[in-house]
Amino acid sequence: LNVAIKQKPSPDYRVIVEFSTIYNPEEFLAVKRAYQHRFKHSLEEDIAQHTTGDLRKVCHLIFNLN
Repeated sequence: LNVAIKQKPSPDYRVIVEFSTIYNPEEFLAVKRAYQHRFKHSLEEDIAQHTTGDLRKVCHLIFNLN
């Protein structure tokens, strides 16, 4: 997931959306916690830093729903 977010020249949004939709809320919370533990910052922070515009808004909504 980290690689998909930080991929150059642009993030792989399909992977980001897939991760946020295939897990139930409890599983996705565990993914977000593991991400933060491993990379020392939150998944939401990386999404916000590496996305722009409407996609950033959509990702923000998706991550806050889970």
